[in-house]
Amino acid sequence: MAELHSAGLHSAGLHSVDGLDIDEDLALQRKEWRVSRVAWCGFSLLLAGGLAGLFGSGPLSHAEVSAPGLTLDYERFNRRSCPGVLRFQLTDVAAAEEASVWIERAYLQHLRLGPITPEPASVRSEDDRIVYQFRPGPSAERSGELSVEFRFEHLHAGRIVGHAGRVGAESLAFAHLVYP
Repeated sequence: MAELHSAGLHSAGLHSVDGLDIDEDLALQRKEWRVSRVAWCGFSLLLAGGLAGLFGSGPLSHAEVSAPGLTLDYERFNRRSCPGVLRFQLTDVAAAEEASVWIERAYLQHLRLGPITPEPASVRSEDDRIVYQFRPGPSAERSGELSVEFRFEHLHAGRIVGHAGRVGAESLAFAHLVYP
């Protein structure tokens, strides 16, 4: 019987050490350690990405694109149905009676547009874009700058590319990665 017991120990990976039956599989243990280290590295990268703004607000999320007379601030990473904002900074508007910003129609179809600040004096549709005209107020006339905010919610998840600009000027390209 002792022989059967001893044979069963060795076939199941049990070893007798100082009279103790020890279940030991060093190859399996090493694989578990490797998987554990890889998992910890993955979790660390996710945590670092989250802190840096990969999943919301943070330095990786904030982006800015510029063209002469126009700067656009936006968030690269958003969530579907969560509020977002496009901030346009128009320069050289002091002498202008009206300042215009256009946003391409294909981009706007992915959004539920909310309040626009300041409210546009007029909105018109052109071939592939919507043009928003603003009347600069006294502060814009003094500083020569006009800030415009478009608030919105994304309707769909995925990568959404947009173009915007001032009428008669260079366009800006920007993109969001929208999480579900």
